[in-house]
Amino acid sequence: RAVVAKLTDSPASELAGSELARMLGIRTPIIGVLSTAHGEGATIVATLRRLRAEGHFEGKWESPRKFAFVLLQELQSGRTLKELCHEEAAATPNSTWALETFGQAGNPTQRGVTALRALGALVASDVLTHNSDRFFLPNIFQNFSRCGNVANVMFDSSEPIAIDNAFGAYDYTRADNALRFQQYCDSVAELTSCVISRVRDVDSGRTPQLRAHPALKGVCEFFVSGQGKSGDASYVPGLEHDFGQRGLVELERGFLSVVTQIRQWSCVTGIDEVFVDLRKRTRQALGLPAEHSI
Repeated sequence: RAVVAKLTDSPASELAGSELARMLGIRTPIIGVLSTAHGEGATIVATLRRLRAEGHFEGKWESPRKFAFVLLQELQSGRTLKELCHEEAAATPNSTWALETFGQAGNPTQRGVTALRALGALVASDVLTHNSDRFFLPNIFQNFSRCGNVANVMFDSSEPIAIDNAFGAYDYTRADNALRFQQYCDSVAELTSCVISRVRDVDSGRTPQLRAHPALKGVCEFFVSGQGKSGDASYVPGLEHDFGQRGLVELERGFLSVVTQIRQWSCVTGIDEVFVDLRKRTRQALGLPAEHSI
């Protein structure tokens, strides 16, 4: 099986992020981790060094001796959203991917509904883990460039695939982070409340009383106009595809599906227990000893 090898000193964030995404039903590659000090990990490092010396790949290279771990991720078929946007922009006016994937603007097909709900769930997962390295979400993430890294979401023939998942946790025990953490929690509560209200209105046959939250509206706007300025490293052209209100609501339904699942965890096992178990599994994957409660 083909895999992607990524050298790192901090694999815990990605291991936990990917495991949580799977728990939430989000498509994401299976990943594993090896120490570079011995065994298969050391063999992989030696092979990478040899291939580099033989000129089989180029680009930025840092000595693998600096990294303690190598993450192995199963190779995914498909293209990243960044690649798709650039390819479709080059193919204009003959671009068809957005139409084939989501359906007519403002009138998603069943395939489009599935893809939009999966995207909404992915956004909810990123909000839960404070992962700003995918979509820029206004009023949620603080980012000077107001750009995300849409190379971290892929599409194949069906719904999106999340890659490079990560936790961007706050150490709220530090005084300078406590206020930021509370502000983030308040922003997430506002987003969640807005989505719940809007979906409830639609399900009751009413026009939503609240405007769409800027975070999910921003995801929709990305597919229309992209992000950044031409020439910038973060620039991605838009697909000029408007999901419309129907598409936005399906995105919100996907977001809400994650909220519902977390509520179920809270009722059945307790949300704290879910994350304690996730921590245990992450430590186990890293070969760390079990923690003992005092």
